[in-house]
Amino acid sequence: MSARALAALDDFISMYAKAKAKLEHADKKTTYVPFAAKATSSTDDRVQRRREKEKTRPLGAIYDITAAPHPPEITISEPPQHIMVKTSTAAVFAILFSRGEARGSVAWTDFEAALADLGFSVTPKGGSISTFNPPESKSASPITLHRPHASEIEGYKLLIFARRLSRVYGWNAQTFEIA
Repeated sequence: MSARALAALDDFISMYAKAKAKLEHADKKTTYVPFAAKATSSTDDRVQRRREKEKTRPLGAIYDITAAPHPPEITISEPPQHIMVKTSTAAVFAILFSRGEARGSVAWTDFEAALADLGFSVTPKGGSISTFNPPESKSASPITLHRPHASEIEGYKLLIFARRLSRVYGWNAQTFEIA
C-alpha cells in the first residue's frame, strides 16, 4: 500500500476513536440517577408549621349594622283610565297589548295613525327614529321609538313597544274602548 493510503486509514481510525469516546461520554451524561427520596411530612406536620396570619381587626363588630324598619308603603290605586277610540285604533292596541301566543303584526303607519288619533304628534328625528309627543292636556313625557326595517311591528318588538307604552303612560289592553 502506498503511504498516502496508510495516512488516510490512520486518520479514519483516529476519527472513529474520537467519535466513539464522544458517544460514550454522552451516554454517561444521560444515564438516570434517581434523587434520594425525602421523607414526606404528614399533613399534621404541615398544618402545625403553617404560619398563622395575625388578625388586625377586633373580634366583635364595632358598629351593629341593622336594617332600619321601613314604614309600609302606601300606594294609592288610581282607577284605571279608559280612553274612547275608533275601531281601527282599538284594533291596533288590542294586537299590541295581546297576551296570546299568536299575536299578529301592526303596520307602522297604523301605529302612527293610532297615536295620532289619541292626540299625539309625530316628530321624525332622522332615519327610522320618531318621537311621539303627547297632547298638551296630558302631563306625560314624550316617547321615542325606532321604526322596524320591515315597517311591521311584530314578534318581540310588539312586546317591547307594549311594555314601553305601559311603563310611560300606564296603558294596558283594558285602557282602550271603542267609541
